[in-house]
Order: sequence, then structure tokens, then C-alpha cells
Amino acid sequence: MTRTAQDFLVAALGALTSLLTTLVLVVVDQRLDFSFYTLTIWFVVPVGAICSGFAAASGYYAGSRLFNHRPTPLLLWNMISFAVGTFFLIHYFEFYFLTVHGKLVRDFISFADYLSVVFSHTSLEFRWRGGVKVGEPFELGSLGYLYAALQVLGFCVGGIFVYFHLKSQPYCEDCGKYLVKKFQQTRYSNLPDEFIAVTRMLMTMFAQCHFQPAVFVHGSTMSATISNATLSSTLEVKRCKQCNKHWLKFSVHKLVGNNWREVDDLGYKAFTSEPVSNECQPEASAKS
Repeated sequence: MTRTAQDFLVAALGALTSLLTTLVLVVVDQRLDFSFYTLTIWFVVPVGAICSGFAAASGYYAGSRLFNHRPTPLLLWNMISFAVGTFFLIHYFEFYFLTVHGKLVRDFISFADYLSVVFSHTSLEFRWRGGVKVGEPFELGSLGYLYAALQVLGFCVGGIFVYFHLKSQPYCEDCGKYLVKKFQQTRYSNLPDEFIAVTRMLMTMFAQCHFQPAVFVHGSTMSATISNATLSSTLEVKRCKQCNKHWLKFSVHKLVGNNWREVDDLGYKAFTSEPVSNECQPEASAKS
């Protein structure tokens, strides 16, 4: 299948999930009187629109994985277009079925005029921790257009995130397939000097393409228990199902507060034609 044909099929799935997301959001708005996609945090973070954008773009993700399709710039443009279209389609459905005193609004004003009224009369309602109302709702006036633009941006962010997430996944260019996970090792330490020494040893082994011995060293020299640890390292291996090409990624993390943060300067990743296994012996034969 050509990349153009794959683009078309993936875009079709993306269009389907965009339509389904639109219908769900409209039904929720009509039945519960709650426009989820307008939900914001701190006035400027359109979390509702971003989450809705993720949902709308889920078809692109599923299609790309199903057809082993590496997304192209053309598909990115398609995703952004559908993200913007989803926002306006939601408003169009609401406009199409809206009645006032038993009469359809669309019989009296155009969709453009309807949007002008909706945007210029947008009201904000404040809630503490998502539940308790704070004060009375107030109308934004002309700032409603800026608020609408923020929501459009949120929809786009959802799609753009899916695109770059797919682009970041290891991919076998020779076979045209995404790699599948083979195994992952995560080790922990609360001894900085020992951890640094092991990490330096591993980086040297990676540079010399001694990947299988590195797996043994990583798995056997540090603890698999997280208790009291302040440093950690992860060694992830994936492979291509068709040609059995392997991909290895090594990353180091440190505990900052309650979160593990990656140390960018100590990362390593590479493809190798030699199989890499999770064997416990340094000279064990690698099995695919």
C-alpha cells in the first residue's frame, strides 16, 4: 500500500472519530447542559478542548498503528484541519437543532450570525476545585472571540500531540513497521557514586555497541526495588517483527520532590541488527 493510500485510510479513521467526538459533545451539551470542550483552568488552559482534540484524533493514532503508517506532514495538516472543523461542527449541530419558542433559529439567521451572537455573549462561570461556584457568571463581550480561538487552539493541540507522539515512536524504515516492545528493565539506587560509575560503564558499552553485555550489567548491578531510591535508570528494548531489527533506549531519572525527571544528558538510543535479549548471563545467546 502506498503512503498516499495509507494517508487516505488513516485520515478516514480520523474523520470518523472526529465526527463521533462531535456527536458525543453535542449530546452531553444538550442533555446535561454542560459544554465539556469549554472547560478551562486558570482562564488560559483549555483542558476540555485539548481532551476533546485527543478524542477526535484517536482515529489517526489507531489508523497509523493498524496500517503501520508513519504520519506525514500532509496528515498533520489533515489533523489540524479536522481539529478546527470539529470545533465549528459542534456549533453547527447546536445551531441546526436550536429552537426558540418552537421555531428553528436557522430559519431566521445564518450560521455566521449565530456564531457572532454566541461568541460575543460567551459567559464564564468560576468553580472552586471543579464543584463549588464562586460568584456569578459574567459575559466576555468581544473577548468571547479570543476565548473561542483558545478553544480552537486546544482542539489543535490534541491532534498535534498525537502526530508528534506517533513520529517519536521507533519505526523500521526498511520494513515500514512500528517496533513492538520486547522487554524493559528499570533499576533503582540511593547511592549516587555507585550509580554514576555504573552509568558511565554502560555509556561506554553502548558507544562500543556491546548491547547484550550492557543488558546484563544494568540488570545485575543495581536493585529492582524502588524503596528509598533517589535515582533510577531504564533500559527498554523493542524489535521489528518482520526483520528482527532491535532498538535499544537507555534513560536516567532522578527523584525531584515526588516526581521522577529524566536526565537528558545521559540518554542513549540506537538500532542494532544484533538481537538483544533479557538473559541473566552476559554471554548468553540472544534469542529473538
